[in-house]
Amino acid sequence: MGGAVALVLFVATPRLVSTLLKAPHLIVEFRLGCALLFLNGLIATQLGALYGLERFKTAALLNVFRGLVSLPLVATGIWWAGIRGAVAALVLVALTTWVLAQRVVLRACSNSGILISWRHLQPEMPALWRFSLPAFTASALVGPATWLGNTFLVNQVNGYAELGGFNAANQWRNAALLLPTVLGHTLMPIVSSLLEQGDRVGSRKVVLYSIGVSVGVAVPVAAILVVGRTGIMALYGPGFASFSPVVILVALTFLLQTLQMPIGQVIVASGRMWLAAALNLGWTLAFVAAAWFLVGRGMGALGLALSYFLAYLIHSVWTGWSGARLLRGQ
Repeated sequence: MGGAVALVLFVATPRLVSTLLKAPHLIVEFRLGCALLFLNGLIATQLGALYGLERFKTAALLNVFRGLVSLPLVATGIWWAGIRGAVAALVLVALTTWVLAQRVVLRACSNSGILISWRHLQPEMPALWRFSLPAFTASALVGPATWLGNTFLVNQVNGYAELGGFNAANQWRNAALLLPTVLGHTLMPIVSSLLEQGDRVGSRKVVLYSIGVSVGVAVPVAAILVVGRTGIMALYGPGFASFSPVVILVALTFLLQTLQMPIGQVIVASGRMWLAAALNLGWTLAFVAAAWFLVGRGMGALGLALSYFLAYLIHSVWTGWSGARLLRGQ
């Protein structure tokens, strides 16, 4: 699936970049990005296998390795060839991570007594329909929606400058989500095991504990982002000072994501992946509609940030309702 998507985007890059983004000089960079997209999909599969085997420490070390290697290589790539060098460096890091992760996964499977074989695949095929296809659909909806929101923004007056300001603020949301994401990955196999045993009381306790830990971490981080927003944006240069209100919306969106992430893992752990895909479709429609309206009204980076907040607010409500029903056995 990742290969098919990467191939389609590779072929369509000239038209997409020239027509929608009005940046024909970035064709090579976007085609390099297709390779990065493909490799990231493979790495996500490998990490998923490690989480399923409860090799949390190994998965964490792989992520640490990727982060430590990325910094010097990307910096060197920027010095060597600007944006093109940066993207090429990210592709190199992803390729190296994939090779290393494959060895780690094979060793972990061997230690768990799991034999990887291409024979006798037929009994496993229903899992592709019940789980893999809707999981792919759920995740595939997010990328195009995000890209479309960015496209709305770059086609406005000073669009690329506005997108730069938004991305500078949004980086802090991505960084802050690291711990809740790791907690979610560890939560999923535990809740899956408890649900399989019919222990819904234990499942609820684990989920509530996870929410409590996540919120306990998220609230201080969000408060720091809001209070220090002016200084944070000043780190990027004097031209970014006007984007400090965007940080407030980024922090609020981070809080919403932190609250709903453990509940989302309940939906995945229960195997209700078509439900997850439907919920993500709702988020996609809400975000694209909000971005089209708010950014189109000239709100710039603030409008895009507000679109994320509104979409996740709606998403949190129906995800919370669905997760609560599953934990009650409904």
